[in-house]
Amino acid sequence: MDAPRGFSTWPRENNQIHVRRRWIRDNVREPKSKKSKAPVAMAPLLAKYLQAWRFQTEYAKPADWVFASQKTRGRSPRVGNVLCRDYIRPAAVTTGVKLEEGQRFGFHNLRHSLASFLVSKKKTDVKTVQRSLRDARSSTTLDHYAQTDMDELIAAQELMLDAIFTHSEGPVN
Repeated sequence: MDAPRGFSTWPRENNQIHVRRRWIRDNVREPKSKKSKAPVAMAPLLAKYLQAWRFQTEYAKPADWVFASQKTRGRSPRVGNVLCRDYIRPAAVTTGVKLEEGQRFGFHNLRHSLASFLVSKKKTDVKTVQRSLRDARSSTTLDHYAQTDMDELIAAQELMLDAIFTHSEGPVN
């Protein structure tokens, strides 16, 4: 598959997203710190989807925003709350997430879900999760984003009870 004219294909072997700029209140700025400028790991599957997006969008030049606004003819990125309203929330509902009318659901929910899934369900080390979320400290990742769900709490209780009852010498009083 040939790349569209004026579009450089992404080097897949690097598996990285390079953060070059940020958009804040209608202003383009540099990323806020050296760590913010650091490349972001990109799984090959994500690279595949982003590459497909580049072939679909009319804003596919290397300097264009990845998710450019149609309203501004590509001069700015799509606004986060619009992406959430038009794409993320409907996708969540389609996959079975139960949301009340008017309940907010967006990128912040995805941070919580990712942290909880990786830490609690997949037992990923906290430093990896911290770097995935690009938090400055692992304590932020654990204190604010990773949450334990009911089945994890029950499993922890069962581990404790199993240890107590399999190592006891006599009946429980």
